[in-house]
Amino acid sequence: MYVLVIYAILACFLVGITLKEKTNTRCLELILSGLVMLIFLFRFNLGPDYGTYHFIFESVSNPIVDMFQAHALRNVGFATLAFLSKSIVHSYPFFMFVCNFISIGLCGYTIYKYSDSILLSTILFIGSGIVMIYLGSGLRQMLAMSLFFFAFYVFLRKKKYFKYELMVLLACSFHEASVLGLLFPLIDLLLPHFEKYKKTYLIGCTIFSIGISTAIIHVLPIIARFFGNGYSAITHVFSYFLENPQISIMGLGMEVVFVMMIVGLYYFADHLKLDPFVSLEMTITFVLFFVYLMFMRYPIVSRICDFYQIIFLILIPRLWASILDKNKKVLCLLGVLLLNAFLLYSDVNYTIALLNNSYGYTFNLMNFPYTSVFNQIKCNEYIQVLMK
Repeated sequence: MYVLVIYAILACFLVGITLKEKTNTRCLELILSGLVMLIFLFRFNLGPDYGTYHFIFESVSNPIVDMFQAHALRNVGFATLAFLSKSIVHSYPFFMFVCNFISIGLCGYTIYKYSDSILLSTILFIGSGIVMIYLGSGLRQMLAMSLFFFAFYVFLRKKKYFKYELMVLLACSFHEASVLGLLFPLIDLLLPHFEKYKKTYLIGCTIFSIGISTAIIHVLPIIARFFGNGYSAITHVFSYFLENPQISIMGLGMEVVFVMMIVGLYYFADHLKLDPFVSLEMTITFVLFFVYLMFMRYPIVSRICDFYQIIFLILIPRLWASILDKNKKVLCLLGVLLLNAFLLYSDVNYTIALLNNSYGYTFNLMNFPYTSVFNQIKCNEYIQVLMK
């Protein structure tokens, strides 16, 4: 419940200053956002996968060797981070704090430097699934997302391709979904050509994606079987394509809504005020949509799209801040806030249901707890549940 309350307070504040057309609020937004980030920095993250990460923390002894011997330890970057943290203080809450510090530090710095509305970026950070699904449970992907997010704006934006690729390669050592990001410099180089034939590419890529989606259902399972059993990252990726494919109508609908929201904000924005980098951000938004269309029969693709949609933390505030008409600006803000409120509510309930089913808790929306990493007694209680 505390997450929903924080979201509601920040959302009401942002709506208020927008209605009153307040300016020069960046300092106040920074203070509010900083306080909220501190709350999540010191949170003992309680999600359905926290048992897996506790196992990794306790099991890792040699990250290089372990990656070839255990499926859970396949991501050498994450295993190394766990090993180093354990070498400093053998405390799982401390390791969780280290993960929070890296993720929030990278995201917070990037938002501070490049967001046109720090408060809206923070609201999206809370409501888009990042806090509940990834910071709260998917630690490996959260760390990789944060590294990509930082590299995308600090390096790729300035066309420092080598540094960008190095950072994304580091992200790959935390989660396999980072691999797609290695292609973004190529997209940046080809961007002038894409811009010249924009409509042709949009129509062609949509048709191509749907056609490939049909072929993939027959081809990928055959390829996946060649990899057999094992613990490598490649084997792990292809294992998802051995499942019975089915289209998630809800997932497809949400991707369509996201794209429509971005296009709507772009349409209302004053293009003369927009940063030129928006062209690459918009192009990647559509690339992700086409990727989703190609692999929409497999649920894992939604996690890949989530990974790169972290750029929405900057893109959405940038487009929204460029809208000059007050009524359109308020209307767009309400639409974004309501959509993310729905996502947050769904994510909280989803997390609670998985925790209750996996670990036997009896949480509900009202009593879902906030626990600090400094609360040793409570943290130990959660860890003891994993020992049963």
